[in-house]
Amino acid sequence: MFDNQLDTLTGTVERVTYYNADNGYSVIKVTPDKKLPGSTTARDGTVAVVGTMPALGEGEAVEFTGRWVDDPKYGRQMRVETVTPIQPNSLEGVKRYLASGIVAGIGPKTAERIVDHFGQGVLDILNREPRRLDEVPGLKKNLAKRLADAWADNYAIRQTMVFLQGYGVSSKMAARIYAEFGNETVNKVSENPYTLVEDVYGIGFIKA
Repeated sequence: MFDNQLDTLTGTVERVTYYNADNGYSVIKVTPDKKLPGSTTARDGTVAVVGTMPALGEGEAVEFTGRWVDDPKYGRQMRVETVTPIQPNSLEGVKRYLASGIVAGIGPKTAERIVDHFGQGVLDILNREPRRLDEVPGLKKNLAKRLADAWADNYAIRQTMVFLQGYGVSSKMAARIYAEFGNETVNKVSENPYTLVEDVYGIGFIKA
């Protein structure tokens, strides 16, 4: 059974149960920021969110819009239309996200070392100057480079998804557009949105 009305859910990613890197389809467990009706949440207080999304990490704050569905096998879950990552608003949130597995070899201790070194400015460093991770004492250079690359790629994907969703594009379609144009998506769509008609399956002239 579907609820026709779009709803908004803001919360923290607790577990990534499934993620398909090829198409972005994900099944995740989210702890809501506010209490939801009892039938919506599992015993551990989480809700299931499914659909096409950018790669999300445990501990990450996210805003979802979607429709609630009563799945006969898995119970109540939100099937998403848009996904907007929210930067962690605390140093603990940043630590947890960095240790969530976005780069193999970076666990809680290494994440804590990174956050402690840069303090409140850690998000600015990661977003704007990720190469400065080389400055962290004791962080192996190969780990610093891999994290810098992963953070930069992830940041570009998220900014692109947010840009497209701002024009009413669903997460699923945004993922399809990004797969076609990559990090040039924002430039290409801004300069000539009608290129979508020629290059992306499922987008017609009216939508473009």
